[in-house]
Amino acid sequence: YFKRRKLIRKWGGKMDVEFYHKPLEDYFSAFLEIGFELLSFKEPASIGKDKSWHSRNPTFLVFKIKK
Repeated sequence: YFKRRKLIRKWGGKMDVEFYHKPLEDYFSAFLEIGFELLSFKEPASIGKDKSWHSRNPTFLVFKIKK
């Protein structure tokens, strides 16, 4: 998780797309260093009986920052 790296994945089974994985600390440190204030942070949980990997591992975040 903590290793910063470039990933290449197939999108739609046809096209290579580059992704850059970074720990959350990198993103939030960048905001805080330029004067933003973190107001809230959420990791929405899956709703329902789904037991897939995505339901156990949040794949998106919701946060509110203010300058």
